[in-house]
Amino acid sequence: TQRLIDEFLEAGMIQESNSPYAAPAFIVPRKDNRPGRLVVDYRALNKITIPDASPLPHMEDLLQELGKGYKYFSRLDLKSGYHQFRIPTADRPKTAFIVSQGHYEFRVLSMGPQNAPAAFQKTMYAVMKSCREFCHVFLDDIIICSKSFDEHINHLKLAFEALAKQKLVLNASKCELAVQQVVVLGHTVSDTTIAPTTDAIQAILDLKEPRTLKETNKFLGGIAYYRKFVPHFSHIAAPIH
Repeated sequence: TQRLIDEFLEAGMIQESNSPYAAPAFIVPRKDNRPGRLVVDYRALNKITIPDASPLPHMEDLLQELGKGYKYFSRLDLKSGYHQFRIPTADRPKTAFIVSQGHYEFRVLSMGPQNAPAAFQKTMYAVMKSCREFCHVFLDDIIICSKSFDEHINHLKLAFEALAKQKLVLNASKCELAVQQVVVLGHTVSDTTIAPTTDAIQAILDLKEPRTLKETNKFLGGIAYYRKFVPHFSHIAAPIH
């Protein structure tokens, strides 16, 4: 825990706090050798938070927009996206948390607060406003789509300029550039098709036959996400319900 806290302090992501707020925090280990992930329990804060009514993009609308015959796609991924945006000084005390090493608060946007996704999405909309004709944003995923290769290169240049203007950093290892199909929200999208990914199909095939009410609800939840690909899904699933 101390190592991670020290890294956050050095990076300017958190600071020591005197806030009356103090959400409990803990470290979730990772499977690889990377440092664990700091998780803060903001349930108490979220109970007294006025919800931001700004909507996130609707998944179906995004997929339909991407499925309009585009030939080339790029997917850009922000590196630790939330952490690249500063929180207004007046709001930082609300993010305060405690660990055994002390009392701290975030200086950057963090996971957990109820309005964080809406705030992040609105900010990214503003950042990429000049690219809206060919750019679609879903939180820290930025999808660029074009009808031709030359057009796509120009679109990428404009997108990179918009990001650079705000000094936003991409995670190069997670970016895909000028590909002819792209995975978005568990779907593979190309110029002719929108389909579940191979991994998603296999996960459904691996679901066990439900034998209890709890297992049945889990089974239905596992397949309902892709119901649009199953003709007469409601009729088929009716006996299970």
